[in-house]
Amino acid sequence: MANQDRGAFLFDLDCTLVDSANFICDSVNYALRRNGLAADRRRVLSTLGLPLEQILKRVVPMVEEREQVIDRCAVDYREYYSANHLGRIRLFPRVAETLRNLRRMGFPLGVISAKPKQPVEELLRHLRVLTLFSVVVSGYEVARPKPSPDIILEAAKRLSVHPERCVVVGDSPRDIEAGRAAGAKTVAILTGPFSRSALKRTSPDFILDDVSSLLSLALQLTRGI
Repeated sequence: MANQDRGAFLFDLDCTLVDSANFICDSVNYALRRNGLAADRRRVLSTLGLPLEQILKRVVPMVEEREQVIDRCAVDYREYYSANHLGRIRLFPRVAETLRNLRRMGFPLGVISAKPKQPVEELLRHLRVLTLFSVVVSGYEVARPKPSPDIILEAAKRLSVHPERCVVVGDSPRDIEAGRAAGAKTVAILTGPFSRSALKRTSPDFILDDVSSLLSLALQLTRGI
């Protein structure tokens, strides 16, 4: 395993690398309004990190022909998201610089997102950071979404790195639970909608204000694992 000695960093996308919470909430509510529905913003935020179908199952109320309504909402969401995401989503400050520095230090990087792969890669390309990642793994490429470890195990496999030598970086309890289930080190980031106390309950190895704080920890996190 060529990268075994160095280890690797695996990043969640939304609210970890990119500032997307408001746009995702807008996209969900657009889809709901198109179908005569509405959802509380806090409820939508609590679902971030899940695949779209699971988000909608949690926010669409018990209405007649609910499954068909969810299917229509998914179509409306994806149409709105595709038409607007490049203009609405930005990297958090210093993320690009941090990723480049991690690469210079010899760490392979990956993205592990619940989203379909095509819009993830499209966004990362638009933000000029796609080439910094050795792998992009979508939740639709594995059997079970986070908090299952499947997406982390798949990314580690593609990188030829043992899962135990990966560092999973994410903003949600699901990211941390998935990383722990895979046997990886975990770093919780406070740039998403989840509180420090909610993240602390999942027992991450570290809690940081943002991704840029990773540099000072990089060698420490991968030394001895």
